[in-house]
Amino acid sequence: VLLATVLFSCSKKEEGQTGQTASVAKDSAKGAASAPAAASAGKYGIKSGIFTSKSHAMGQEIVTTTYFDDYGKKEFTEAKMEMTMAGTTIKTNNVTIVNGDGFRYTIDMEKKTGNKTKDYGGGAMGGMDFSKASESMIKEYNIKKLPSETVSGKECDVISMDSKMMKGTVATWKGITMKMDAEMSKMKITMVVTNFEENASVPASRFEVPKDVTITAY
Repeated sequence: VLLATVLFSCSKKEEGQTGQTASVAKDSAKGAASAPAAASAGKYGIKSGIFTSKSHAMGQEIVTTTYFDDYGKKEFTEAKMEMTMAGTTIKTNNVTIVNGDGFRYTIDMEKKTGNKTKDYGGGAMGGMDFSKASESMIKEYNIKKLPSETVSGKECDVISMDSKMMKGTVATWKGITMKMDAEMSKMKITMVVTNFEENASVPASRFEVPKDVTITAY
């Protein structure tokens, strides 16, 4: 949750900034130059996909599976975690759905309850296209371009970031966060995409809110 919140907040802050793109950002953009023109209409540089990632924080592992279509306008993310405390096993299964109706659905699949809030964009994984970073953002977060890295068969743009909010490295491919090794609020977080199915066929039903879930609007 912290990982998604930090990257989403960075992304939303960037939307409100103006200024020319810095040279470091332009260099990062070269890797995405071959993306379809239609990609500009969505968050991601490919129309659809399915990928799984593993995150580690505070000694816990979270396995996340993401399905998306229409260049990220439609997205289903399921994050599962299991931990044992005082001899009791606790399971969490949290789902986030964006289906193009203008709302974001955050669901606890264990309790079969969820919230409906206005969708302001951004991804459940907080994917961010650093090639579009402005001069002010690059300066504020001390963003520097690093050599590219291959993650799950994808050649990713890699940047380092050193700010009060976050320190570490992030690897992205077509706007999707593929790998992260960071420290936030003195807490170390790692995340890596373990497999990626590009241009996958995702059924429309995947983006529908389950009928057995009670949704509360906010």
